[in-house]
Amino acid sequence: MRKTLTLFALLLALVSLKATAQDRTITGKVTSSEDNTTIPGVSVVVVGTTIGTSTDMNGDYKLTIPPTAKTLRFSGLGMKVKDVPVGASNSMDIILDADVLKLDEVVVSAIGIKQEKNQ
Repeated sequence: MRKTLTLFALLLALVSLKATAQDRTITGKVTSSEDNTTIPGVSVVVVGTTIGTSTDMNGDYKLTIPPTAKTLRFSGLGMKVKDVPVGASNSMDIILDADVLKLDEVVVSAIGIKQEKNQ
């Protein structure tokens, strides 16, 4: 019984290692085409899944993708959406173009703000 249990645990460990070994990590930096500055807050998503991340304050991202991933979608506020095919490289630096027509995406509202009265 003990031998069977040990064999089962070893088999389970090997199967879980094989499953995680297939995923790979893509890293990179997202910059603007206008002035080459980095863009924080850009969404990076594997198309057709819910797997994604966003760029940090330096425009860097790190995303672990499954072997079935074919395309990454990069989208940011005021930027054109860009779909990039996943290649063999584990590093993808992306340049996004500004989308002047989408600057109306930001809406500022005063709903729910209470004004204090001076007494």
